[in-house]
Amino acid sequence: MGRITENESTLLISHEGVVCPPKFPLGLVSPSLRPYLELIRLEKPTGTVLMFWPFAWGLTMAAFRIQLSLRIYTIELLKCLMGAFILRSSACTVNDILDRKMDAGVERTRNRPLPSGRVSVLNATIFLFAQYAIGVLFFCFAVQGLALWVALFQLLPLFAIYPLLKRYTYWPQAWLGIAMNFGFITAWITSTGVLDTPLLASSVTGCWCWTMLYDTIYACQDIQDDVKTGVRSTAILFAAGFAYS
Repeated sequence: MGRITENESTLLISHEGVVCPPKFPLGLVSPSLRPYLELIRLEKPTGTVLMFWPFAWGLTMAAFRIQLSLRIYTIELLKCLMGAFILRSSACTVNDILDRKMDAGVERTRNRPLPSGRVSVLNATIFLFAQYAIGVLFFCFAVQGLALWVALFQLLPLFAIYPLLKRYTYWPQAWLGIAMNFGFITAWITSTGVLDTPLLASSVTGCWCWTMLYDTIYACQDIQDDVKTGVRSTAILFAAGFAYS
């Protein structure tokens, strides 16, 4: 589907020139498929975990409210994990498509499938829409009513807007804080069927602060390259504030 170079990016080369095997589970598939698994960061599950926690928190609070049985709670928790994986995978793919030129100028991201040329923009876009189709089908079967619309809103526009904001504002992490934590609302409404605005607002605000914190710290590693390529972030904003304080 995509072009494969001799220097496969999934073979990590250290400064000493020692070639290491690809990270698990990339080594289990053929080299032609590895770039697509890299697009969804399959070898880096931390993002899926971060996406999963708001789902789990919303579900757990709802389960306590309505006295949900352990069996149903476990089933719903597995649905939350699957939903988090689908959301995170498509979010990474759309982010890489829109940021491919910027990623080429950043040391940490220049070897990603799109900026390295191992996957074409067309193939990545087809892959993205396939993920969207899977996501829509999954949420249509997993949730219903208002919860379905909340889930689809998180799947489609929320994460597609995030990479565009890096070009115009120093607060893209603020939007990401909303996008990452919408799963709390989905899980709560799915279980209770009630839109408890005060509870949801306070809970999502707390989750938003959490995301702002960890993603600002995460963005600090790219500050120098981001400044050169025109990418904006709260890491740059806060660093400039400290520099002039």
